[in-house]
Amino acid sequence: MEPHVTKLDFSIDPERLHTELDNLLSDVGFSNPNQLTLTSVLGNNNWEESTGKIKNLKFPEKAYCELNARLHDTIFDEIISHFPGYTRWRLLKLSSHSNYSIHSDSDNGKKNIRVHIPVITNPDAYLMFFNERTEPKMHHLEVGNAYQVNTTGLHSAINFGWQDRYHIVGVKYEG
Repeated sequence: MEPHVTKLDFSIDPERLHTELDNLLSDVGFSNPNQLTLTSVLGNNNWEESTGKIKNLKFPEKAYCELNARLHDTIFDEIISHFPGYTRWRLLKLSSHSNYSIHSDSDNGKKNIRVHIPVITNPDAYLMFFNERTEPKMHHLEVGNAYQVNTTGLHSAINFGWQDRYHIVGVKYEG
């Protein structure tokens, strides 16, 4: 069976990433309480254009491929440029003591692969994957690294910790 989470050969300066996140949130905040669009259809700083559930998006995920203008020449630009096959880049926030519902991200039977880059996390924040009749497999992702995550099957995220968790996430489909 293919692993749900694979650490990639990529690293980023956690302090710089945190600083630039703080600057971004000071400038634009979160319109959607837990998501912020980093790449939009036109790159016109539409910060909520690709937020929400896949089924509610106005365009296919691959259409959200233009870096928002405010992010040019930032660490976000460097990260997104490093992963050219990925689109619909977002900043996702998982508040302390909260979780996502169990769901799958498959679109018309295609394999959904995401890259997750933790910006802020805590030791009690996990991605969880569910197979038939087994205990969930839990993965903690460390800041400063990037991970390829297969979200085609049932999965969730949970944050047992006291600190909010922030991840930068891009998506691509295979098959």
